[in-house]
Amino acid sequence: MDSEADDLYEAALKTPNNSVILEIGSHRGSSAYALALASKIHPIIIYCVDTWMGSPGGLGEWGPNRGVTSFGSALRSFTLNLHSFIESGIVIPLEMSSAGAYMVEPPITPNLIFIDGSHIYEDVLFDVTYWWSRLGKGGVMAIHDCTGDEDFHPQVRRAVDYHCMKEHITGCLQQSIMWLNKP
Repeated sequence: MDSEADDLYEAALKTPNNSVILEIGSHRGSSAYALALASKIHPIIIYCVDTWMGSPGGLGEWGPNRGVTSFGSALRSFTLNLHSFIESGIVIPLEMSSAGAYMVEPPITPNLIFIDGSHIYEDVLFDVTYWWSRLGKGGVMAIHDCTGDEDFHPQVRRAVDYHCMKEHITGCLQQSIMWLNKP
C-alpha cells in the first residue's frame, strides 16, 4: 500500500468495533480495499458510494471512455478488486450519487468518512456539509485531493476551507488528504 492507503487503514483501525465507514467516490476500489483490510482486526461495515460513471471535475471526466478502465468498466474493476469483502458483507457498494446515499433509509451514520468523489465546488461542499451532519461525535472525515494547488482540484480545498471556517474547526493536511475531527 502507499502512504495514503496506510493512513486510511490506520484510521479504519482506530474506529470502534462495528463501526460504519462511508466512502464517497470508490472508482476501482483501492482506497476501499485499504479501509476493508481493517476488518481483519475488528468488525466494520463500509458503504462505497459511486455512480461509477467518472468523477465530475476529474481529469478527462467526460471523454469517450467515461467510466471505463483498462479492465473494462470501473464498477467491474471495483467488484473484482473487492470481491471477497463484498461477498462477506464487509463492503456494500451503493451505485448512486452521494445525495442519493444521503437519502437511504435507514440513514447511514458513519464513524469515518472518506470523500474522493466529485471535484466540483458545490458537490464537494454538499458532501462535506451534509455528511458532516451525520458523522458522530469524535468521528473523522478525510477529504482527498485537498492540496489547494491551483493546478490540481483547487475547488476541493476551497469547499473544505469554507466548511472548516463555518464549523470553526481546523483540518490537518497529510499529503493530499485533509483530516477533520468532529468535536
